[in-house]
Amino acid sequence: MQKKTTTFIRALAVELCTIIGAGVFGLPYVTAHAGWGIGMLYLICLSVLVTGLHLMIGEVAIRTREPLQLVGLAGKYMGRTGRNIMSLSLFFGSFGALLVYIIGEGAVLSALFGGTEIMWSIIFWFFCSLILFFGLKLVSRIDVFLSMGVVLVIVCI
Repeated sequence: MQKKTTTFIRALAVELCTIIGAGVFGLPYVTAHAGWGIGMLYLICLSVLVTGLHLMIGEVAIRTREPLQLVGLAGKYMGRTGRNIMSLSLFFGSFGALLVYIIGEGAVLSALFGGTEIMWSIIFWFFCSLILFFGLKLVSRIDVFLSMGVVLVIVCI
C-alpha cells in the first residue's frame, strides 16, 4: 500500500509542477503590468479553462478504457492526421516550454547571483539534463520537494 501511495504522491507532484509551470513566471508579470484586478481575472479564467481542459481529457481517457496518452487518443478519435497534429503540437509545445524555462531560470539566477544570463541558462540546462539522465524516478522525487515549495510560496503570498 505504501508503494502505491508514494507513486501517487510523486505522480501528483510531477503533474502539479507541470500544470502550475510557467504561470508562476507569467501571471505576476501580467499582474504587474495590467493591474491587480486584471491579473486576478486572468488567474481565475485561466484556472477554470485549464481545469476544464484537464477534466475533459480525463473523461475521454477514462471512457476509452485503453492506456493511451494524448497522441494515442488523438489517433484513435481523429485518425492519422489528428495523431500527427497532436505529435507536432506536443513536440513544439514541449520544446518551447523547456526553452522558456531555461531562459527564465538564467535570468532569475543572473539577477540573484550576478553573471550573464546565458551562463546561468547553460548551467541550469546542464544540471537539469544531469538529473534527467539519472531517470524519471529522481525527477519525481525532486518534483515532490519543488511542488511543496511552490505551494508554500503561493500560500505565503
